[in-house]
This record gives sequence, C-alpha cells and structure tokens, in this order.
Amino acid sequence: ILNILQTHHDEIYNTFITSYSNGPLEDSNNKIKAIKEVVLAVETFSNLELESLMFSYPDKKALVTKRLGLL
Repeated sequence: ILNILQTHHDEIYNTFITSYSNGPLEDSNNKIKAIKEVVLAVETFSNLELESLMFSYPDKKALVTKRLGLL
C-alpha cells in the first residue's frame, strides 16, 4: 500500500486541495443505469407476456402478435 501511495502522491494530494468532485457525473451514470435496467425489465416482461399468450392460443399466433403490435 505504501508503494501505491508514493506512486499516486500528486493525485491524492490534489483531491484534498481542490473542490472538484465527480459526484454529479456518478449521479448521472447511476440514473442512466437505472433507466436501462427498467427498459430491460419491461422488454423481458413484454416477451414473457407474448410467450404466455402464444402458448395459450397456439392456433391464433398471428392474431396475438398483431394485437400486441409486433406484426
């Protein structure tokens, strides 16, 4: 650990003497990640809904996909 502190002494020192922070950037990144997770969950749920409907009505597959706006 001492070697790391010696290697990055200038960077560590600068973090204490300046008022800059990457907090706002990290906040933006976290919001983007959360939105991506929600979109993925919605897509997964839509696919699950579609699969369950097609399983319930295998002879009306085209009708089900058209109703969901996928055709």
